Amino acid sequence: MIFGVCAFFAVLAVGAIFLYMLVNGIPAIRHLGLKNILFGTVWKPVAENPEYGILYIILTSLLGTVLAALAGVPIGVLTAVYLAEVAEPGRAVLVRDAVEVLAGIPSVIYGLLGVYLLGPAMYRLERKIFAGSRTHQFTGGANLLSAVLVLAGADQAETAEGALKDYVQRQIEANTDYRPAEIPKLENALISRKENTLLLVVADDLDAAKKAVE
Repeated sequence: MIFGVCAFFAVLAVGAIFLYMLVNGIPAIRHLGLKNILFGTVWKPVAENPEYGILYIILTSLLGTVLAALAGVPIGVLTAVYLAEVAEPGRAVLVRDAVEVLAGIPSVIYGLLGVYLLGPAMYRLERKIFAGSRTHQFTGGANLLSAVLVLAGADQAETAEGALKDYVQRQIEANTDYRPAEIPKLENALISRKENTLLLVVADDLDAAKKAVE
């Protein structure tokens, strides 16, 4: 009985997620067109003329899956053969238990380890490899939630501040029908100017951003 109830709620949760994604995705599909979304190659959700092509995202996911299979399948098969035919019984039981424990860990945990451990480590390695390069675009910059513009004088900074506010407003107005996750953050964007330095901060916690700026 207990397992039946757990299974029911598990299926209900998956169904609720699917329904939520479907309901919130239909306006975007109607506004942009399914073909443009699936086969578009440009992803610029906050550009002046937003584009939402996810073809490269799909291809990257497929490539990652293929590479993971190429690495994981041989290791898995050889490990199974070793445990079944070669390993001592005690060692085989130990390895099997360890594999079952690892298989029981949700994949999101491995994703968090990748984000907080592997990602920063790879970025530090990237900075060392491409140190001094004038052409390489560092991937770590994609995680920045703020942009700083240092201009020659206060007058230019004031002009740039007005232009930046107009740009943010245009982005909000251009996404009235379809609102990606970035737009609500833009509505509360912090634009701060001190002399010839102009700062734009986009964050979930605006109060914390103001404190950091001050």
